[in-house]
Amino acid sequence: MKKLFSVLIVVLSALFLAAPVRAQNLQNFTINSFEADYYVTRNEKNVSQVKVVEKIVAEFPEYDQNHGIERALPLKYKNNSLDLTIQSVKKDDGQNWNYSSEDKNDNRVLRIGDADTYVRGRQTYILTYTLRDVMTFYDDHDEWYWDVNGDQWQQPVELVRATIHLPSEIAAKQTRQPVCFTGSYGVAGSDCTVTTETTSDETITQVSTTKTLNAGENVSFVMGFTSGIFTKYAMDPRVVMLLIIGAICSLLIPPLVALVVMYKKWKKLGKDPAGRGVIVPQYSPQKNMNLLLASMILTEKMETKAISATMLDLCIRGYLKLYEVSKDKLIGSSTEYEVELLKQVSDLTAEEQKVVTMLFKDAGQTQVGVRVNLNDQKNKLYTEVEQLQRDLNSKVVSAGYFQKDLQKARGMYSGWAVVPLVLGIICIFVFPPLLITVGIGLISASIIMFVFSAFMPARTVQGVEAKEYLLGLKEYMNLAEKDRIAFLQGPQTAEKIDTSDNKKMVKLYEALLPYAMLFGIEKEWAKQFAGLY
Repeated sequence: MKKLFSVLIVVLSALFLAAPVRAQNLQNFTINSFEADYYVTRNEKNVSQVKVVEKIVAEFPEYDQNHGIERALPLKYKNNSLDLTIQSVKKDDGQNWNYSSEDKNDNRVLRIGDADTYVRGRQTYILTYTLRDVMTFYDDHDEWYWDVNGDQWQQPVELVRATIHLPSEIAAKQTRQPVCFTGSYGVAGSDCTVTTETTSDETITQVSTTKTLNAGENVSFVMGFTSGIFTKYAMDPRVVMLLIIGAICSLLIPPLVALVVMYKKWKKLGKDPAGRGVIVPQYSPQKNMNLLLASMILTEKMETKAISATMLDLCIRGYLKLYEVSKDKLIGSSTEYEVELLKQVSDLTAEEQKVVTMLFKDAGQTQVGVRVNLNDQKNKLYTEVEQLQRDLNSKVVSAGYFQKDLQKARGMYSGWAVVPLVLGIICIFVFPPLLITVGIGLISASIIMFVFSAFMPARTVQGVEAKEYLLGLKEYMNLAEKDRIAFLQGPQTAEKIDTSDNKKMVKLYEALLPYAMLFGIEKEWAKQFAGLY
C-alpha cells in the first residue's frame, strides 16, 4: 500500500509540474514545409510586380499551447516601399483564418489564429499577397535578391521551397543562372538546389533546401536581368500634386475655418460696445467703484495685486492699520508686515469683506483688535483667491459691467477647443504619417479657439464707460501723481511711527495710492506683498 501511494504521488507531481513547462515553451512546434510561389510581372511603366502565395505547414503538440503562428512580411526593401497588400489568409480547405496585423520595424506582422482557440496537430496556412518594386538597379544589370522564409523563425523548418514564375519576355532578359544561399544572419551556406524548367509561356525556377533548416536559418535567391528591363517606381506627378494640395488644405483649412467662425462669434458675442473713443483724464476714483471691480473691468480678471491694493485702501479708510516689523537674522535683518483690524467691516462690499476674512483667516475671527503677520499667510490664500475670483465673475454681471459671467463666457469656447485638440493628437500619433498634416491643422484650429475664448467676455455700455473712466484716471496719475506718491507714500518713504519691539505703524493717507498700485504706477508696494498669493 505504501509503495502504491508513493507511485501515485510521483505521478501526480509529474503531471502538475509538466503543465506549466508546456505552457511556457510556446515555440515547441515545427514547420514541416514552407513553400512559396512568386509570380513576377511588370506594370505598364515596367515597375516590377510580384504576387506571392505562401503555403506554411506547421505541426503543433497535442495539448493546448499555441493559438497559431506569426508571419512577418516586409514593408520596405532597400528603401523601396513595397506597397504590401494582403489578399487572403486561408486554410487548406479554402476557409479563412482569422488574423490581426501590426506594423513594426518595417514589417507587417500577421498574427494568424483565434485568441480563444488552441491549435493541435498539423495546420496549413496559405497566405496570398502582392508586392511592388522589388528590384535593385545597378549600372550594368537589374537584380532581385530575396529572402524566402526569413531568419526570425524560432522553429526548425524541414523543407523550404521557392518557385519563381517568369513570363517569357522577362525570362529572356536574365543575365545569369539564379543562385541560392542558406544560413542564419551573416552566414552564407549553400544547402540548396536550383532547377529551371521552360514552357511555351513562362520559365519556372525552383529553389529547394537539401536539409532541415535550424531556428533562425533562411533561404535566399538571386536573379539577374538585363539593365533597363525594369523601372524604379515613381509616383505619378499628378498624384504627388494632389497629395501636396491635400496636405496644404488639411493644414490650412481647419485653422482658417476656426479663425472665421471664432471671429464672427467674437464680433457678435464678445466684442465690447463702442465707447467714446477718447480717454478723458479723471482726477478721482469713480463713485461706487472698488479696486477689485476695477481690476475685473480693466483686465477681465482679478489680478492678485488688486487684493493688496484693497488692503492698502482699507488702511487709508481706517478699517485696518499696517505695521512694519523688523526681523533680525543671522546676517542683517528683514522687513515683514502686520495688519490690525480697527473696526467692523459690515458696511463694506461683500468682496471687500472677503479680503478682510482672507487676511485674518489664521486668527480664526474678525474682531476689532485682531492682528496677523502677513508673512505667515504666504501660500495659504490661493483657495480663497479662487473663490473670490468666482464671486467677482458673477458680481460684475449683476452690477451691470459685463453681459455674461466671465468664466462661463470663456469656458464654453475653450471646452469646444478641446475637441479638435484631441482629434489632432489622435491623427498625429495614431495614424502617422497619413494624417499628420490633418492633425497639425486641427491642433492649430484648437489654439485659435483657445485664444479667442479669452476675449469672449463682453462688457456692457456701463462697463465700457467704467473702463474708459479708469483709463482716464490712470492717465492723470501717470502725468501728475506718479512721482508725488512715490516720494510720500512708498514703502521706504511713507511716514512710520514707532510703537514697540521693532514695530512701526505705517501712516497711509493718499487715496490714490491703491489705484497707483493697481495700475502699476507704484510697483514697490506690489513687491512687498507679491508672495502672499
